[in-house]
Amino acid sequence: MDSKEPELYPVVIPPISHPPFECQGKGLVYKSHSRESIDTLRSWITTKRGRSPLQRPKIWWQAQLLLYGLDPGSLSAKLAEVTQKLKDALANGLQAPCQEITDLENELNAKFRRLNADARDAKYQALESDESRVKFDPLRFLHERFPPTGKRKSDDFVVLKIPRHDRYQVHTFAERLGLCTVSADAPGADDARWLIVGSDRDVILERRWQIEAERSGWMEEKAKAKRQRLEAKARELEAHIGPGSGTLRDVVGEWHVESASISKTWPHRGTDFRMSIYFHSLEESDELSDDHGESSDSSSDTVDEKHDNTTDSELLWANFHLGVLHGVLQAEAELSTSGSLPSAPIPFAWRGRDSEEEQIQLDTSGRTNRGSLTFLSPTKLKGVLEGAVGSFEFAGSKVSKIPAYKHPQVWSDLTQDQWDVERVSRWR
Repeated sequence: MDSKEPELYPVVIPPISHPPFECQGKGLVYKSHSRESIDTLRSWITTKRGRSPLQRPKIWWQAQLLLYGLDPGSLSAKLAEVTQKLKDALANGLQAPCQEITDLENELNAKFRRLNADARDAKYQALESDESRVKFDPLRFLHERFPPTGKRKSDDFVVLKIPRHDRYQVHTFAERLGLCTVSADAPGADDARWLIVGSDRDVILERRWQIEAERSGWMEEKAKAKRQRLEAKARELEAHIGPGSGTLRDVVGEWHVESASISKTWPHRGTDFRMSIYFHSLEESDELSDDHGESSDSSSDTVDEKHDNTTDSELLWANFHLGVLHGVLQAEAELSTSGSLPSAPIPFAWRGRDSEEEQIQLDTSGRTNRGSLTFLSPTKLKGVLEGAVGSFEFAGSKVSKIPAYKHPQVWSDLTQDQWDVERVSRWR
């Protein structure tokens, strides 16, 4: 019969009681206080360089007396009386608990471990899935799933769908047992990640490739379903506006945007791109742009001279998120919102940040950060965006008549001064 003492962890039962003590497999405890070493007691109780001994509550000192098998005296005794008892014991050569305490501690430790092991085994056996068992007792699961080295099969592996914290714990135990682990992006959820454990690294790497191929298919199906929903919304909007009608004013709203070139170059950025399109009056836009005038007052005067406020001309703006870039674009000139569709290409300038490091993408020369939008109908557009990261064509479908983001002030936030500030701070 194997006389080896059962493992303590995981602990699944409460402490066992033996008044005035409790035990949970790691020694005796009195009112939540465990026994400290002799050196620790000396450091706490000895006055150093004129300072008083470090403070501990009276119950802690009483616990130390009891856990060393000493008489704590009356529970109502003063703190000074309790600490003096311990000082006297240390002065008289106290080095270890008395034999009675040691024997009791060994007995209760062994009893707790047996009871806990029995309860733990019953609970483990009641668990049905690999995931629930490995989360409950990872070491036992791996021992049972992968026998000692001589009995392991090289093509044996297990796929565990467990959270990140549990993956790390299983990886640690697996490494200790000489097993290989690898994580794989999995289907079913955007953040799904599974852990593969096995004896042969090549085998588990092949399984990872299969799982990630399944994820790619799942993502394609998810994107297809979303595209169908968005196309249905676009058809509803187009039907509401009516065939053969529509003006530039009708392009205001939220747009779903797709760019095959961006998705191919940065596949990890997904395909869920958007653009919020709206108009701002020329006066309001001048106040936001540092390219149009010296101040808001002088800009307004210029507008009064050059532009009749009774007309329907306004500047088109859009807040966009195209995976690798996000920011704001502004048409290069005001547009007649009553202009018919389809429109001619509408040139724009843009400012933004890259999504990798959030660095400002700013064009002070006027030669980059350009692009154009062409509205084919009130619910369809195509365009091109150019910048330091490249030139990308995109297409969009309108999904709502209300823009989700309407923040033209982003333009004035992304200035050369701000770029200089952030450039310096990155190196600090």
